[in-house]
Amino acid sequence: MILRKFKNIAGNRYEEIAKAYREFLLTKEELSIPNVNSILLPLDRYVKKVPEGVYEILSAYPHAEVEVVYVIDGEICRLIEETIGKEEAKLFREREEETGRRLLESVGWALSRLGLIGRTRLLFGSKSEVVEEISENFDLIVLSRHYGAETTKTHPVSTVVLRIMQNVSKPVILY
Repeated sequence: MILRKFKNIAGNRYEEIAKAYREFLLTKEELSIPNVNSILLPLDRYVKKVPEGVYEILSAYPHAEVEVVYVIDGEICRLIEETIGKEEAKLFREREEETGRRLLESVGWALSRLGLIGRTRLLFGSKSEVVEEISENFDLIVLSRHYGAETTKTHPVSTVVLRIMQNVSKPVILY
């Protein structure tokens, strides 16, 4: 586009323009549509449900395998155990596992209704680290802006999501 627009401009002006706008221009690799065979959909206690629009996006990849993971924060369990006691930490983890199973079951049912191949897993650990580690095995990540923490009017995207987006090399769809 720059070559066509500025081909008759003399001197170093073209190079200056290209240098100034290189962060905003797509490369040939970025212009091509990536082949998506596997999709990661992370969930946690802050993601109450997956909107219908997300299922519509996922249905655009009918041959992709979708893995839905519910991540329980290990740090919160550790803090509860240190401050309140082991019994409370155990109760918290059991409640989180039950919540996770219910959400995984409903999302898995919705995926199967659309004819998508889906797997579900319940994981335990740091919410950002878990997603960053397992994302290497996937072509696309579909992530809620609420994943990992509450959002506010001043912070519409959680800090955990921001960290994940900075640290993964895969494309991310944020909903």
